[in-house]
Amino acid sequence: TARICVLSGAGMSADSGVPTFRDTGAWDQRDADRFASLRAWQERPEEVWAWHWQLARLVRGCEPHAGHHALARWAARARLTVATQNIDDLHERAGSADPIHLHGRLLEFACSECDTPVELDVPPLTVADAQRPTRLDPPVCASCGGDVRPMVTWFGEHLPPGAFDEALDAMLEADLLLVVGTSAIVQPAGSLPHIARGHG
Repeated sequence: TARICVLSGAGMSADSGVPTFRDTGAWDQRDADRFASLRAWQERPEEVWAWHWQLARLVRGCEPHAGHHALARWAARARLTVATQNIDDLHERAGSADPIHLHGRLLEFACSECDTPVELDVPPLTVADAQRPTRLDPPVCASCGGDVRPMVTWFGEHLPPGAFDEALDAMLEADLLLVVGTSAIVQPAGSLPHIARGHG
C-alpha cells in the first residue's frame, strides 16, 4: 500500500476563515517580533496573550472545510500522515487522527514556568466582540503562579519535541507527497518537501 504524506500550511486554513499572517499583514517581521516571539512574551506578556487569545477565539469559531474533510476521508482508506505548519485544530475537527503539528497548538495551554498543562474554555468571537483588548493579563498557573501561554512555537524557540523528526520520517517513507497551502519558506518545515523529493 502506498504511503501518503500531506504537508499543509496557512493557505489550507484560509478557506475556513483563519487569516494568514501574510494576508493580514500580521506576519511581517515587525509584528512577528511584537506578537510571536519569545522575547515579546518575556517583555510584554499582556500584549502577546491578548493577540493569541483573540486569534484562538477566532479559530474556535471557524469550521473545517471540504479540503480538511477530504483528507480525513482519504486517511480512512489509505496510509496517510498529515504534517501541518498550522496551529489551529481544523484537521482534527475534520477527523484526521494525530496530525503532526510542527509549530505547536494554539488551543492548548501550559504554564510558561513549570510546563503544567492548563485547561481553558475558549469562547468563539461574536459580533459583540468588535472592541478587542490589546492587552490582557495571562491566566495564572494554579501550581506555581506563573503565566499561562499558548502551546505554539514562537520565533526564537525550538519546534515541539519530536515533531520535526516525526514529519521527517513521514517524508522519507512517503511514496506520494501532497503540499497544500504553504510557500515552504519558513524553516525548518520548508525543507521537508525538498527532502522528500530528494529521497525519490
